[in-house]
Amino acid sequence: MFDFLAFKVLRKERGTEGIHQLYIRSLLPQIQHAAALKGKTVQRNGQNVYVPYFGPQSIYYRIVSDSIILFANGDSFDHFLRIVAASHNLLCSGFAGHKATLRGAIGYGDLIYDANTIWIGSAIEDAYVGESSQVWSGCSFTPACESFISNSEYISEYKCFFDIAHNQEQDSLKLKNIEKAKRRIVEYEIPEQYNPKTPYVSG
Repeated sequence: MFDFLAFKVLRKERGTEGIHQLYIRSLLPQIQHAAALKGKTVQRNGQNVYVPYFGPQSIYYRIVSDSIILFANGDSFDHFLRIVAASHNLLCSGFAGHKATLRGAIGYGDLIYDANTIWIGSAIEDAYVGESSQVWSGCSFTPACESFISNSEYISEYKCFFDIAHNQEQDSLKLKNIEKAKRRIVEYEIPEQYNPKTPYVSG
């Protein structure tokens, strides 16, 4: 789950209609590109346009006011890879001149969703509490998520995955991208706030 920082200030400046237009023209495309994980070039009005391509490997997304929810429909290592990649892409896009910096957390738990109607589950609660506890612009794993990926040995598998990819690649540009992807997960002591409305215990 991600929240746009200083959203209330932006809404005060632009109004609800202005925020909606900002989503349509700028923010929604960057969210879609982050979630799709792939893109393709299409012709629009005689111009080549790079658009998100949603396929079986894409991450699902929903937007509620200033909150963006990204989720995978499983907890395998492949799902872990994709949610980390999508979260990283979205976080980076917020720093890329869009004036919409983000703060997020990757949670873990159950989730029941019925199209656009009902969303409920411990995964949403976990990510919300984790996200709202932080005082920075970045993204972290919640203690519940960290416990799961630690027990599943996903961190060591993540490093091994990119080491193998690096050893099998010859193209210099792709090698740089592999190295960047490998560094998406780092240890860092995240500054936290205390808010009685959302008690959070750091792991």
